Amino acid sequence: MVSNEQIKNSLKTKQEENPEGYLICDNCNSYYKLLPEESPEDFDLECSCGGEMKFSQSLETSNQEKSNDEKWIRIFFIICAILIILGIVGFTLNYFYSLNYAT
Repeated sequence: MVSNEQIKNSLKTKQEENPEGYLICDNCNSYYKLLPEESPEDFDLECSCGGEMKFSQSLETSNQEKSNDEKWIRIFFIICAILIILGIVGFTLNYFYSLNYAT
């Protein structure tokens, strides 16, 4: 009988020998599915749009990385919006306090 560990080792060896997957552009998100006999090293890793083609075992991995990037971009814009609002409130309060002291 074949154990689960032996099956995992066999699959891992097969994947290392034949790294099927995708080359995905980090700029335009276009992709190329590698054929069984192809390797990422067989290709120029520059996309026609000028972006860099990166190897991924699946398309989902790239989408997860993209959603992480989008999350950090959203956080950045939220922090910027909060700082702008605080700046406006601060200048407004400063203006009204200066009016009260002027009279």
